[in-house]
Amino acid sequence: MRRLGPVRHARPRRLRPAGRGRHGRPPRSCPARRSEAFVRTKEAPASQRVAFGELLRPAYLRAGIGIWVASFMGLLLVYGLNTWLPKLMNEAGYPIPTAVTQLLILNVGGVAGLVLGGFVADRRGIKPTALSWFAISVAMLACLSIRMHSNLLLDTVVFLTGVFVFSAQVLIYAYVTNFYPASVRSTALGSASGIGRIGSIVGPTITGALVAAGIGHPWGFYFFSAVAVAGFLAVLTLPARAAAPQTEATAAAPAAEPAV
Repeated sequence: MRRLGPVRHARPRRLRPAGRGRHGRPPRSCPARRSEAFVRTKEAPASQRVAFGELLRPAYLRAGIGIWVASFMGLLLVYGLNTWLPKLMNEAGYPIPTAVTQLLILNVGGVAGLVLGGFVADRRGIKPTALSWFAISVAMLACLSIRMHSNLLLDTVVFLTGVFVFSAQVLIYAYVTNFYPASVRSTALGSASGIGRIGSIVGPTITGALVAAGIGHPWGFYFFSAVAVAGFLAVLTLPARAAAPQTEATAAAPAAEPAV
């Protein structure tokens, strides 16, 4: 028989403290991989503040005035109708339930108009679509000044009024995002929205004054038609092509500008 040698007891292995390397030193951490988006953002120059006066430069002034007027008129129509339509319809001789129902029909038409307006603007251009929408709004609002004895005809006219009036104003915002370069786009959109909000105050105020004077119908709708005409004329003055960014590079070699 083979004799077994003396039994050697294995020495217990000393555990390294967590976070320590082979020689008791902290391990070298691998550099984190950075995404391309992170690298581009870090290397990009800090964004510059854009003052409101930038919109008054000759390259933007004509469009800016047209946008402000169109936005003012568009929101004047939206808020004026939403506030006073039931009262105007009641003064026209319609029963109160019918007059209130017309406000619902008007807003349903507005929802449909937003979808239709975007679809048409993508295919025919924003400016031509906005011009058509304001022109049709003039006709629809003028029709509401006439007493209609057919409920179906009345519902149709009010629905079409909502389709074109509500989306005509939103098309102005779409024009802003397509006309201005990215460097001033937010400022331009904010100014259009802010000036438009003044119209949302003026519209119900003037219509309320007409109602208080006892001439809400038909003069309220005459007033709205005139506002839609002003919106049409404002859109007519808008440039057909987008503005190029105002930089030295574009001044030396202007690029082709897309139609809006």
